[in-house]
Amino acid sequence: MGRVITSDNQELNYEHRVDADGNPAGGMASAIGMCISWQRGPLGYGDDRKKPNGVFMSTVIDALIDRLHFHQSVAKGQFACQEFEEAIKHLNEALAALRKRTERRRKLGIEGTSPTKDPANVLDVDAPDWFKDLLNRSATRSQTPGGG
Repeated sequence: MGRVITSDNQELNYEHRVDADGNPAGGMASAIGMCISWQRGPLGYGDDRKKPNGVFMSTVIDALIDRLHFHQSVAKGQFACQEFEEAIKHLNEALAALRKRTERRRKLGIEGTSPTKDPANVLDVDAPDWFKDLLNRSATRSQTPGGG
């Protein structure tokens, strides 16, 4: 289990679990007023598709977008600001990237399966440094085998 202090000085606890093959297998993230239980394992596709057992990243992003829209409109717009609009824009871009991945995997017939079956998972050696740093940080975070 890991713990970080966010830029807003809130404590964020997280646990990222992996299965025996090292694939994502659920986990959690929590802070004051928030508890997320991540989807554990692939859902499959077609007639064999299972019901989700946890939240998807896209659902969390949708919730953030909805909350920002709320702040933009509540109290006759007194909380509306350019920064919220910018945050909405970037979250929509993140959502579009996740949907693009889903659509690509759907076209390949591998949506709902282990990512190891995805030929696009081979990282380009020229990936941006920020992305390589992110992967390195993720790899060093606490991971619990076999959990959910």
